[in-house]
Amino acid sequence: MHGEDLFYLPMILSGRKAVKNGVNDFYFVIIDILMPKSSQRIVFRPRNERVYRLGARMGCGFSYRARLETGGQWGRRDIVDRCYILVYIVEGRGRYEDVRGNVFGIGPGMLYQRFPGVRHSNVFETSAGFCECYLILPPQIHELLLATRTISLRNPGRIIGVDREICVRFERIMQRLKTCGDAELPTVLAEMHLFAAELLGRSNGTEEQGDAFVEKASALLADDLACRLPLEAVAKSLGLGYSKFRQDFRERCGVSPGEFRLGKRMERAQCLLAEEGAQIKNVAQELGYPDVYSFSKQFKRHAGVAPGQFARARRPV
Repeated sequence: MHGEDLFYLPMILSGRKAVKNGVNDFYFVIIDILMPKSSQRIVFRPRNERVYRLGARMGCGFSYRARLETGGQWGRRDIVDRCYILVYIVEGRGRYEDVRGNVFGIGPGMLYQRFPGVRHSNVFETSAGFCECYLILPPQIHELLLATRTISLRNPGRIIGVDREICVRFERIMQRLKTCGDAELPTVLAEMHLFAAELLGRSNGTEEQGDAFVEKASALLADDLACRLPLEAVAKSLGLGYSKFRQDFRERCGVSPGEFRLGKRMERAQCLLAEEGAQIKNVAQELGYPDVYSFSKQFKRHAGVAPGQFARARRPV
C-alpha cells in the first residue's frame, strides 16, 4: 500500500467534500491524522472488555481466559461477521478454519483476519490460557485493503511476533473510542486504519509460500478418505521429511496431519449419516473402516455421541 492510501477513509462518518480515489469507484474523504499527545502512561491489562461505536461498525476489544488444568477446548464456530475484524493473539493456542479452505494454527504473535461475510471457526486449547486484542473496522476498509492488495482472502493469518507495544497501541485506541465525541470519530477511524495497515505490513514475507504448502498438503490429506494414506508418502510428495512435514503442518494448522485427515473423515461421516435412510454399516464401509464397532468408537470419540444418535438428531422429523 502506498503511504497516501492510508489517509483515505470511507464517506460513512463525515459530510465533508469527497474526492474520487479511483479504486473500485469508492469515494473517500481525505483527513489529517492528528495523533493525540498525552502525558498519561498507557498500560495494557489482559481482560474482557470491548467498546463499540457507530452501531458496532467500529470498535476495539480484549478477550481473556485463564488457563484451565482440566484441558479441553472452547471456541466460536460458524461465525459470519458483518465487519472486518483484525485479531492479535497475545497468549493461547488453537486453530482457524473457514469455508474457503483456509486452515492454520493460532498462537502467540499471530495476526489473523475475520473477513466480512466469510463463515469461519476458531477453537482454542483451554490448557494454554487465552488473550487476544482486536479491532473492528467497517467493511469499506476491508474493500480498500483488498483493492490495494494489502490483504488477500486466501491468506487470513500471518505471524508478526509477540510485542507488548502492540498491546499498548490497542489499549490507546480503546481509550480513544471510550472518550471521543462523534465529531472525532473520523480521526479515530483514520488512526485505526493506519494501525491496521502497519500491523499487516509487519509480516515476514513467507505467507504465500506457507499458504501454498497448507493448500497442497490439505488437498492430499483430504483425498480418498476410504484408503489408508501413508503420511510419509505425503511428506515425500511435498519434498519434505516426515518429521519436518508434521512439524510445519502442525504449526500452521494447529493439528497434526493425521488429526486433520481424521477430522475430514468425520466430517464426511456426519454428512453421510444425515442423509435419509443412511445405514451405519454402509457409512463405515464407505470410509474404509473394517467394521461398525471401529467406526462407532472413533466417531463417538470425535463427535461426543454415537453415530445412531447423531443420525436421528440430524434427520427431519
